[in-house]
Amino acid sequence: IYPMTPGKEPALSADEWLTGINRDPVLMSLKEGYRKSSKAVFKAPVKQKRAVVVNGIDLLENVPPRTENELLRMFFRQQDEIRRLKDELAQKDIKLRQLELELKNLRNNPKNN
Repeated sequence: IYPMTPGKEPALSADEWLTGINRDPVLMSLKEGYRKSSKAVFKAPVKQKRAVVVNGIDLLENVPPRTENELLRMFFRQQDEIRRLKDELAQKDIKLRQLELELKNLRNNPKNN
């Protein structure tokens, strides 16, 4: 007369569920009536600190500069990085054009067939 019914204990952890594991629920009997257990404990997952370090600066910390000098130093450092990245991009564009021309020449050269 008292069928087994899904209990209050999870069959999976959140991590197991997120990886795609699937299980039937943990069943409990209601024959003796519902009794609240005293071991309700929640464990929060441990969050691992990630870091994205660029030129010695952790970008995920988002620590604002404390003084005007720090602000200026960060500004000039960013300007230098932008300049360097623009130069690098220009060099890569030149290399790409060179490789495209070489490929075009190889395709049009009848000696390679």
